Amino acid sequence: MKKGDIIALILIAVAIISAFLITNLLNKEKSPDFVEITVDGKLYDKLDLRQQDLKKTIKIQQDDGKINIIEIETGRARVKEANCPDEVCVNTGWIDSPGETVVCLPNKVVIKIIGESEDIDGISY
Repeated sequence: MKKGDIIALILIAVAIISAFLITNLLNKEKSPDFVEITVDGKLYDKLDLRQQDLKKTIKIQQDDGKINIIEIETGRARVKEANCPDEVCVNTGWIDSPGETVVCLPNKVVIKIIGESEDIDGISY
């Protein structure tokens, strides 16, 4: 390896590290502000995730026997239990970033994190 190759590798490494640091500093992820829970397209509840020591369990029991148990803590939420056949909503786990959602399609329950910055991906743009 020649002296010029080493200098080029160092410059490339510095450029990559700089780009990484600048991207992370400029695009700091905002903390979640609220969680919205909708059932069959209607707002069921909206909670402030910024509350300290927030720990709440919400049981949604619909007339047709559909049940979702939602667990909410400071800054995050999840579906703890559901009686839907596939339990994709339960397996999704905790969500904590603005724009993230958990959907229980059979029970028509949606949990969405609301915040200042909701990321836009290339598909929705």
